[in-house]
Formats: sequence, C-alpha cells, structure tokens
Amino acid sequence: MFTLVNILLLITMLLIFHIYVYVCFQKFQPNKIFMKTTKKLILVLAVVVAGVMNQAKAQMMIGGGVNLGFPAGGLTGMSMGFGAGIDGRYMLSDKMSAGLTIDMVSFSGTGGVKASLTPIMLRGDYYLGDDQTGLYGGVGLGFGSTKVSITVPILGKVESKGSGFAYGLRGGYLLPMGDKLKIDLSASYNSISATGGGISYLGIHAGVLYTLGQ
Repeated sequence: MFTLVNILLLITMLLIFHIYVYVCFQKFQPNKIFMKTTKKLILVLAVVVAGVMNQAKAQMMIGGGVNLGFPAGGLTGMSMGFGAGIDGRYMLSDKMSAGLTIDMVSFSGTGGVKASLTPIMLRGDYYLGDDQTGLYGGVGLGFGSTKVSITVPILGKVESKGSGFAYGLRGGYLLPMGDKLKIDLSASYNSISATGGGISYLGIHAGVLYTLGQ
C-alpha cells in the first residue's frame, strides 16, 4: 500500500526526470518532447492516485469555475481575458494536496487580434487552515497551448499556434458551505513558454469544490 512518503518520493523522482529530459533534448524539438513527457507524467500520477484511492477511503475535491485573466507578458495591447477552469485535488494529508488543473482563457485586442491560452498543470497545494479551509498556496508544472489569430484584409484570418512548458503560482481561500461544498477564490501567475516566445498572465478564479470520500 502506498504511503504519503512513497507518493511524495515518486512525484519528486518523476519531476526530476521530466526536467532532465527537457534540458538534455532542448535542442531537438523541445516543445514536442516536453509535451510528450508531460502527458506521460500526468498519466502515471493519475494511476498512482487511483491506486491509493482504491486502497483507502481517501478524500478528493473536484470542481470548477470562471477565470479572469490580466496580460502580464507577450500579450501587448490585449484587454482583460475571460474563461473557465476545472480543478481536481487528491488530499495527501490534512494540509497537503496533489492535483490537476485545466484552464482556458481568451484575450482580445485592437485590430481584431485574439489569443487563447490553455495551461494544463500538475498542482501541489498547502493549506494553512483545518479541514482544507481558509488560506492555501501552491505551485503548478505542466504544459500549455497557445493560439493567436488576426483578421487581415484580403488574406482573411491568420492563426499562429504554439505549445510548451507551463508553470504557475497560486494563492487562495476556501470558504466552507456545508460538509462537502467549498467556495474557491484564488489569484495566480501563469506562464507558457510557447514556440515564438513566452506568454504570461495574472489570473483570478472563482469557483466551487465538492469533496468526495470520507
């Protein structure tokens, strides 16, 4: 049976291997290699979490909400963005969780320019309050995709797509609304090192989380 120490060691080893692959092969199509290894890492961790939940009455929180995005880099001339996100967290202990987030944010600018960002990250969060309530903070690593489009006279719509390593920092507050439901309010910094240059934004998230398990 997996223990908390085993899980943390496995996550650490996989992340070290993940970064090692990226550094060693960054000269050879880095985005493709990194995205492939990231997807494998997410799959392995999902299997581990599923195994742990199958052997113990574990707690898991799932939910989603709406996102606001404020350009921070690579989005010059863009206005505030809007989107949505989903969030899954497996409780490693009363104070720590590991999980996965998928966010989507769309921006628009002058001249018909539009940008869509989709970061997908493995998350680790630490909770200051009891029973996963109150303030929390954490980090995320994963991959993200970007799409920038502009409508040009005669040529029509021109698109540029990219993908690459993504990371994020977030801090938030969980407000209990009963035994199972919590309101999730958070602020974050998110960055995607996509082909052609990095893109980053400040995010505001408002959503709900529902607790599964005991």
